Amino acid sequence: MSNIVEEIIDAGKTKIQTILPDFKELLYATDLETNACGKLDNRFGFLAGGATFKTGGSMGFTTMDHSFEVILTDEMKNQDSDAPLQNKTNKLFEYMNEVIKCFEKQKLILATPTNCILIITGVSLEKPEFLNENSGVALRANFNFQYRFKTC
Repeated sequence: MSNIVEEIIDAGKTKIQTILPDFKELLYATDLETNACGKLDNRFGFLAGGATFKTGGSMGFTTMDHSFEVILTDEMKNQDSDAPLQNKTNKLFEYMNEVIKCFEKQKLILATPTNCILIITGVSLEKPEFLNENSGVALRANFNFQYRFKTC
């Protein structure tokens, strides 16, 4: 049996890199402050959150609602005001909108044919986070993926 969560994460990372080719994966997506200076510039993360079982699934299949998070980061150096930080934040919103549109329009292709994402709902954006004494910014989007996988 495949691990559908790993498949979704792999497919999500691949999709993000296709949408934002200048972005690289974060070294530390779970603790952004751990990333060294110079390691937040045009970076992304894709993480799994909590999940719940859906009742009334098809025989031999399990349906889940599972939250996933996309993180985009950027950084700036030698700023004399917060204008560069605001400009980077606005640009991250623009990039995140592209990710959201693509996730909603095109299903992620999973490696195992019996695994499938049924729908992506509940998209929300969090307030931007300012990191490392305002030298970096992170923007998070939350998605609810409903997926189905073969259980036997």
